[in-house]
Amino acid sequence: MHLGHIINFTSSGCRGAMDLVSAVYYKKFSLFFIFGIFLLVAPTSPALAVFQQDDSGSQGLISIEAEHYHANTSAAGHDWSPNSTAGFSGDGAMEATPNSGLNIKDNYAPLNSPRMDYDINFVTTGTHYVWVLGLGTHTGNDSIHIGLDNAEVATSKAVEQFPGTDWIWSNQRRDPAVPGGHLPATLEITSTGVKTLNAWMREDGFIFDKIVITTDPAFVPTGTGPAESFQKGGASGAQANYIPIIVE
Repeated sequence: MHLGHIINFTSSGCRGAMDLVSAVYYKKFSLFFIFGIFLLVAPTSPALAVFQQDDSGSQGLISIEAEHYHANTSAAGHDWSPNSTAGFSGDGAMEATPNSGLNIKDNYAPLNSPRMDYDINFVTTGTHYVWVLGLGTHTGNDSIHIGLDNAEVATSKAVEQFPGTDWIWSNQRRDPAVPGGHLPATLEITSTGVKTLNAWMREDGFIFDKIVITTDPAFVPTGTGPAESFQKGGASGAQANYIPIIVE
């Protein structure tokens, strides 16, 4: 026997074949005997869905619920954990836990502080303005770092100004040149395509509910913000694809 050519088809096709023939399963592979040939079938994962930037208007909006991350990685003995403080948007919020007074001001990338990742297909280049919906009960737990492609971004570092016990939209980051001063949080997108937005813990105890990114400097989200952006490229619960290797 020798390896033949490779054909792609979906798992639904595999099930159709199983209606006709018997299949032998070995670990992660399936062996089919159809029309005098053996097919060694290996499953592959469906493509991961990514958030899509809106290209239908002038605002270039991206809206993401904090709890709908693509990856969530612990670090420094801390985690981003589910939170259900009343008034949240979507399915809940995410809190930097435990709330023990840890503040990671610098050198948090790539993974010196707990990080959540969100894959986004950007269709517009240029300056993008960052808004975070969050809650900080005092000045020791009211900030977050936002970055891109696992790297620190100076213009979206230390987003803060979430006073009190209510959900607040803020785009204010610390101005390194002016003590006590603030500037709008921004990201520079230099090329279109899929990039990874990162959210790092700065102060533990901060509760992160939603992030909105826009190309419009005048846009200000209100309430729970715009509806979450559409994801494309795969779906939760989608069937796996299969690559059958034909053995003649």
